Amino acid sequence: MLILNLIPSYYQKRVKMQSLTSVVRVMLLWGFFEILLITTALLIAQLTLQNIFITTVHNTSLVTKNPVSLRSGIASVNKTIAAMHAEQQKFFVVTPTLAALFGEVDQTIRLQNIALDFNAHTLALSGTAMSRNDLIAFKNRLEDLPFIEHFELPIQVLLKRTDVTFTFMVPLQQDAILF
Repeated sequence: MLILNLIPSYYQKRVKMQSLTSVVRVMLLWGFFEILLITTALLIAQLTLQNIFITTVHNTSLVTKNPVSLRSGIASVNKTIAAMHAEQQKFFVVTPTLAALFGEVDQTIRLQNIALDFNAHTLALSGTAMSRNDLIAFKNRLEDLPFIEHFELPIQVLLKRTDVTFTFMVPLQQDAILF
């Protein structure tokens, strides 16, 4: 096979150069287009990240805007809780003690007044007993309770035989008064 080329050689070089130039142009256009796409994607990513950063800074600044007032509010709440805890330490349940005390009261004794003084560790009782023996038996039953110390009845109470009106102070044990 014979190839016959009738185009002069300088035209052939020129055509090769034009075709090479057009290939280079297309490659440059594609390169430019790819750079444009990458740049657009990077700009969109940058704007998105800036928006996220601004939102985060805004939200964080709301929390840390007034740390002094926040700390003072927390300190105030802590002080209130400490005061409540201190007040609660002063209170205790007296129900078991009163139940034990009232369990010793029978039909022969009628109590009219009971006063517990926890600071002085005393119990003031006043009431009426049917007889002196009933009052002495009540005193003995009280002394058998674990939180009451030994005590003596007043002499003027023991002088009357029947329908004895009494008022006396009962000492409470300091270490046994754990309600």
